[in-house]
Amino acid sequence: MPQNKTPLQDYPDRSVQTTWTISYEAIKEQDKATANLLLLWSFLDNKNIWHGLFAAACSASTRVASELSAWFGDISSNELEFARAMQLLRNYSLVEAVEDVASYTAHPVIHKWAYHYRGQDFPENLARLAVLSVGWAVPDVSTRDYSTLQRRLLPHAEACLQWVAEKGPGRSSHDYECDLGGDGKEEREVILGAAAFDASTKKEKQQSRASRRTSLRLI
Repeated sequence: MPQNKTPLQDYPDRSVQTTWTISYEAIKEQDKATANLLLLWSFLDNKNIWHGLFAAACSASTRVASELSAWFGDISSNELEFARAMQLLRNYSLVEAVEDVASYTAHPVIHKWAYHYRGQDFPENLARLAVLSVGWAVPDVSTRDYSTLQRRLLPHAEACLQWVAEKGPGRSSHDYECDLGGDGKEEREVILGAAAFDASTKKEKQQSRASRRTSLRLI
């Protein structure tokens, strides 16, 4: 990734959306992979993006690693390149660092703007990559810090499942195969895994709340 000069943050007499557009195009000119990462992010939750999400997916599936590389170069597999990409986005005030958990967040409005500006130009491609990334990053229950990873991944899993739901109820597996590309087998398994992860997490939360209510009644 080329060395980045810190850009001017304000553009006189232009709207905020125009500022974001100029920033995005400047980022794209400097490093297209970073611009693509911002678009993929618009298909995930706007909070808590960290390198480990993509690294886990790359480690779990060589196919996913290859497809992510085609869009994002070494950003998804190399933590240093990921940090450089995020610094470039931070230079343009499009994302913020969350230091205590080593992750990044985007303002909800900027997050939505990224989708409507360019993300919707590649809906199947980017939504599919989002589903695969999150699905393959879902940890095994025996994984160290499983609960922490579970909490971090849940909002992204919900965002992916929302995209699947928006395709319409009652659709056949063949329909999803066409939407996701390829033979669809791997993607269906990932979607089912993400759905099970989402459901189990919500069940745990409900059980926890019920347990707390019971404890309060006993006090």
